[in-house]
Amino acid sequence: AYGFISELVDTLKQHCPNLDCKVYPIENRFFGENITVAGLVCGCDLIEQLKDKPLGDFLALPSVMLRDEQDRFLDDTTLDELTQTLNLPVRLSPSTGADFIRTILDND
Repeated sequence: AYGFISELVDTLKQHCPNLDCKVYPIENRFFGENITVAGLVCGCDLIEQLKDKPLGDFLALPSVMLRDEQDRFLDDTTLDELTQTLNLPVRLSPSTGADFIRTILDND
C-alpha cells in the first residue's frame, strides 16, 4: 500500500500545502518480506524500521494492524510499547482513504 498511500498524501499536500507528512514503507521481516498485508505487520517491524526516522507529531496506522482488542500487534508488541519506544502518539485509522485523510488532518 506504500505507493497508494504516497499518492494519496501527495494529492493531499496539493490541497494543504502546509501539511508535513511522510510515508515510510515497512518490510514485513517477522513473517517474511513477501507478506504485504497491513494486518500482518508486527510492532517489532514498525519499531525497528521507524526508530531512526523523522516521524513528526504522530504516527498514523491502519487499525487492522492491531488485534481485535486494539491494544497489541500479532507479535504481542503493545500499542503503548510502540508509542513509548518511538516517543510519539499513534493515531489509528479505519482502512478507507477518506478515514485516513481525516486521521491525518485531525488536530486533536
